[in-house]
Amino acid sequence: MNQKLIAAAVAGAFALPGVALAQVTISGTFELGLSQAKVSDAPVRTAAGLNTSSNIMRNAANLRFGMTEDLGGGTSFFGLYEMRPILDAGVGQAADSAPSGSTSAQSYLGLRNAAWGSVRAGAFSVWTANGSVEGTPKAFQHASTNLTSYQQITATGAVTSVSSGRVRNVVYYESPKMGAFKVNLGYSTSPQGDDSDLTVATRKGSGQYIAPEFDAGFAKFGWTNAKQKGDTNTSLYKGNKFHVTGKIGPVSTGINYVTWKGESGVGLDNLNTKSWFIPVNYTVGAHTFGLEIAKAGDNKNVVGDQSAKQTSLAYNYNLSKRTWLSLSHTKLKNATGAAYDMASHTGTMDGAAGFTTALGEDLTSTTFGLHHTF
Repeated sequence: MNQKLIAAAVAGAFALPGVALAQVTISGTFELGLSQAKVSDAPVRTAAGLNTSSNIMRNAANLRFGMTEDLGGGTSFFGLYEMRPILDAGVGQAADSAPSGSTSAQSYLGLRNAAWGSVRAGAFSVWTANGSVEGTPKAFQHASTNLTSYQQITATGAVTSVSSGRVRNVVYYESPKMGAFKVNLGYSTSPQGDDSDLTVATRKGSGQYIAPEFDAGFAKFGWTNAKQKGDTNTSLYKGNKFHVTGKIGPVSTGINYVTWKGESGVGLDNLNTKSWFIPVNYTVGAHTFGLEIAKAGDNKNVVGDQSAKQTSLAYNYNLSKRTWLSLSHTKLKNATGAAYDMASHTGTMDGAAGFTTALGEDLTSTTFGLHHTF
């Protein structure tokens, strides 16, 4: 992603003798796409005469303001503030109302030094930060989110967010590279929201994260461990993600294997799942072809079959270094006791916002998109 430096413009507008200004960068992404989503194996909807398909025009944007400043002695300050505005008013908003964006976009401040690493605090990706395959098509950015971070909890098919892309109230340490090895450590005072233990006596929220990684040159090997609990008598989850990624010539691939155990409330031991996903990308010239296969296993602590399978195909064509076209097709197949869907992808090009599934229903989504980064 290219970034535009605006420090010179700021310094020119506010030129003061003896004052050193921080370096500021602006970057982001704009996207426009047309999605066609369809539910199959839907006897209830069919019997009611409901239309099981929908066409969706999607706009998405991501704006980031990054700051760095040299503090001397090899130490520098850095920070990031991200906005995810909705370019068109979404579901539930009046047509003439001002569109709102994500309330949990990334934002953090920190210090870094080549000798001891970096430490930052704020709200940002922890669980999804490691294990990404190089050159993954844009269409795959959220393709396996539901099957690896959003797990089946109840026998009624409810899907609970175990670990979303961004964690709140977190302090995160990244070690310098020690040969081929490095480690990341994080602690959140309350990953799901502001801590409320002053008014609640049953459970205090917190989150702990560890993510060591070994770079063998031909491949990277990593492990991400997460332990999260919410305030009051809500969630208590433990997750592990083991990942290997590598690149051979024009082919990039890897595997992520994920396990989650826990309870949605005190004494409710109702989560025990395993899932995995494998992306494979092939790039030649301006063309990138991708395949991703994902599978969520049955929840061993819930009666019935809560497993699901998802297959995604994608093609990207680069019009320039920063602008490209994409075509993606995703097929999600739920077992009789599962109701995974793509509705959590609000704000991206490849989901079907508001297009949820019932138990045993399958969902197919095809998206054509235009993307630009700056």
